[in-house]
Amino acid sequence: MEMSGLHKRMASVVGETSYASIADKTGTTAATARRYLLGQSPSVEFLQSLCDAHHVNAHWLLTGQGAMYSRDAKTHALRHANPTELMAAIARALESLTERLDRLETFVQTQEARLRASGLVEAGADHERPETGESADAARAARERARDIADAIAERPPEDADRADPTRAP
Repeated sequence: MEMSGLHKRMASVVGETSYASIADKTGTTAATARRYLLGQSPSVEFLQSLCDAHHVNAHWLLTGQGAMYSRDAKTHALRHANPTELMAAIARALESLTERLDRLETFVQTQEARLRASGLVEAGADHERPETGESADAARAARERARDIADAIAERPPEDADRADPTRAP
């Protein structure tokens, strides 16, 4: 019986490990582990346990695509991403960071208002950042500009394939 790609990848994951050891790591019996590794369709739970126990990328195990180990998945994805995908990811990260910064600023303003209300801080004490001299309006404008740039990057159309390949004849 010829083994499927999935079964070949499962065999490469476990190597020379005993069925009993595989069973311990996956929460099955040795007989079940043996059947799965010799060609029977494995359960989703078994596959997930196998990936967890061996730190294997589930996408690779199921499809043979991508990095074998979970720790290498991000590096592999970055290496094989096109510029448009990378820029879109950067834009999403910038947008997320901007949202987090806005929430943090709201939290700080709320705390400052509570402190002023309790009389511990004087009103107007927060108009400038002493370490940079940056006003709150300038900081807000910088965040808005960063958000505009992130939006523009995310909406940028993909490059024309002919222009992207300089080795291609016109």
